[in-house]
Amino acid sequence: MNLIFAILYIVATYKWGDWRNWQRYYPTILFYGFGDILAFSLFYQQPLWLYFTPGLPHLFHELFVVIVMYSCGVILYLSNYPKALVAQCLYILFWASLYTFLEWFAIKTGNFIHLNGWSLTWSFLFYMIMFPTFQLHQKRPLLALCILFGGLALLLYLFRVPIELVK
Repeated sequence: MNLIFAILYIVATYKWGDWRNWQRYYPTILFYGFGDILAFSLFYQQPLWLYFTPGLPHLFHELFVVIVMYSCGVILYLSNYPKALVAQCLYILFWASLYTFLEWFAIKTGNFIHLNGWSLTWSFLFYMIMFPTFQLHQKRPLLALCILFGGLALLLYLFRVPIELVK
């Protein structure tokens, strides 16, 4: 299933994304991947969600998602970002809803699971913050990093995830 999603992401990015100018979006692609890998590491002992791909270890699947799907998603999202404020709000709502729907579909097909109190509601709220942060990262990367670290700290607190700094 995730291979099908990946192919759809690539096709959509080729058709509607600014694929030729991928370098413009590369820092935000790295920002998204960094945030995901950091969250994966911090929540390793008590994950809030997991992807499943038959025959593929979880770490490799996580890297596959970051490299292929997240890269395409950032290019698609940023290269079509509207200029008008009302259109921006609707655009963010559309993307958050789309990602929530895709997550729901992945849950229904057995390719994704929520754990330790996470839910589709949390995912939607997360996406409503994540997508504007991508646009912010294009203009103010340090502020976007502060939002990333603050958001991770808040999630660690809200979901009572123990962090062992030294083992």
